Amino acid sequence: MHFSERKDMAKGKTSSNRTVAVANRKGGCCKTTTVGALASGLTQQGFKVLAVDMDPQGNLTDWAGFDTEDKDTVYEVIMQRSPVNETIVHLDRYDLLPADAALANVEAELANVQGREYRLREALDPIASEYDFIVVDTPPNLGLLTIQSFAAAADGVVVTTDAGSFATKGMRDLAESLSMTRKYINPNARVIGILLTKFNPRWNTMKTMKEVTEKFSEYFDAPLYQTFIRQSVGVMTAQLESIDIYDMDKSIGAVSDYQSFVKEFINNITK
Repeated sequence: MHFSERKDMAKGKTSSNRTVAVANRKGGCCKTTTVGALASGLTQQGFKVLAVDMDPQGNLTDWAGFDTEDKDTVYEVIMQRSPVNETIVHLDRYDLLPADAALANVEAELANVQGREYRLREALDPIASEYDFIVVDTPPNLGLLTIQSFAAAADGVVVTTDAGSFATKGMRDLAESLSMTRKYINPNARVIGILLTKFNPRWNTMKTMKEVTEKFSEYFDAPLYQTFIRQSVGVMTAQLESIDIYDMDKSIGAVSDYQSFVKEFINNITK
């Protein structure tokens, strides 16, 4: 599919929704940063995007500058206490299904509920056709909220990892969790790409990149994205100050890296 055709899809000339989750079992791998950058970047390319915050820490929601006090969030949606279309927040660039700390109660409250793994997917089904892309930010663990995210990820999972530490710890558990999800819940819950973040060319050589690629190939049959996200204090500042990453100084390496990643993501997922 040519890029112009994808732009046509964004304008509604081709009805096709794609839902992906972004995951890593540990924090500090720019998972939430990647979700925000991907959602905003896809919007810049002409697509209508919904970002779903499934992390009780609510970092994506905080980045958006949305105050959840006295507001319904994805927690109420999953507990079937609020309709999803009335809970979605319309931001300047993309729409957001926000999260707050109450989301941490879902696992205990649904412990004996049959079909709990499908709650997010079932909630998104009625509105999925309104979006070109739905991007889900998962919590940094393999609990019920992550399984619900994988169940909803009809078009796969992007794994982020810290290039500085080559964070392969926990990858076996993540691979096994995805394997079980594919077998019993969602046959499309597969890793579609691995994104290296916090890349520093002074420390990370191509030899070490080859080594980390080989390590990941032990767990996932998925390519490493050609784009590496450079380490950047500026991106952290953007999150703390609720600034969209693409409103930052374009000279910040991570900003242009994420722009390149978004284009690579589009090329890969629409082949």
